[in-house]
Amino acid sequence: MPISPGTELNRELGRLEGRLELTAVTESTLRESLDRERECADRLEEELRAEREELRAERGKGFWARLFGG
Repeated sequence: MPISPGTELNRELGRLEGRLELTAVTESTLRESLDRERECADRLEEELRAEREELRAERGKGFWARLFGG
């Protein structure tokens, strides 16, 4: 028995709606992941900045002050 054009269009519409929903969920998941990665990168940059400042401060001390913790 042949499939009516309306039935075929409804099937195609259902498939396309399913793909659209999957794409939206995937995009949302990727955006959340990107946000988490950006937050992590920001934290790491701040830690690196603080460590560089500590290193600069340590280098600014004289030899004996560094050696004996002054």
